[in-house]
Amino acid sequence: MLVPIRQFLKKEGIEIAEKEISARIEALKEDPNPFGHYPPKPLTHVMVRECITWKDLRLMIITDIGMSMWVQRQWRQQFPTPQSWNAYCSGKSAEFRDQFGKFAIIPFTIGRWPKGAKDEDEAKAMLKKQAETARTRLMQGEATDFTAKEPKPEILPFSCFGEDNTPDIEKLAAGHVSRPLETRDGWYLLKRLALTDKDIADVLKNRYLSDTRNETENRIRAETVIR
Repeated sequence: MLVPIRQFLKKEGIEIAEKEISARIEALKEDPNPFGHYPPKPLTHVMVRECITWKDLRLMIITDIGMSMWVQRQWRQQFPTPQSWNAYCSGKSAEFRDQFGKFAIIPFTIGRWPKGAKDEDEAKAMLKKQAETARTRLMQGEATDFTAKEPKPEILPFSCFGEDNTPDIEKLAAGHVSRPLETRDGWYLLKRLALTDKDIADVLKNRYLSDTRNETENRIRAETVIR
């Protein structure tokens, strides 16, 4: 599938500088887990295991960078001025705010196995107590061991923890912290943050780029004839 995408990029006049390809390869080499495997696997380990040659890797990088460049160009053509993009975002804002919020996610999961827990059930019970204590302290404006490093904010749908929790998450006020939300691996707290117009614009742009790329790659795949 990479070869037809490369041919498409050539037809569209998208060329990638050699220094960009080399920089990406070096970054992959330095990353201890560039493909997100669990347990972590370095680049060369994955290449050997999955029979990826250096030529294959270059083609993967070329098509990835190239498609990113192409969809950025499509976005600029679709919204040639800041005013046109702002108008698009304004039209989507109300619907977006009805479905999404901005949150800091604080996990209390079995990945942080509590000291003294004999089994998973006991671990989860202890983690729930930790989450409840942390919530009380956070609502009082205090720091906790679990928030020493501020969690990266995420834009999430209100339904992200299931239908049963959706109403509580929707009603959560900015600055407030949810009750502990149960999952298979433990508990989570959500701290609601203020959702800005820039947050919405960033998500909408990423969604536009991702959707455009997926649709185009699917079309290329459907039109490809293997002989």
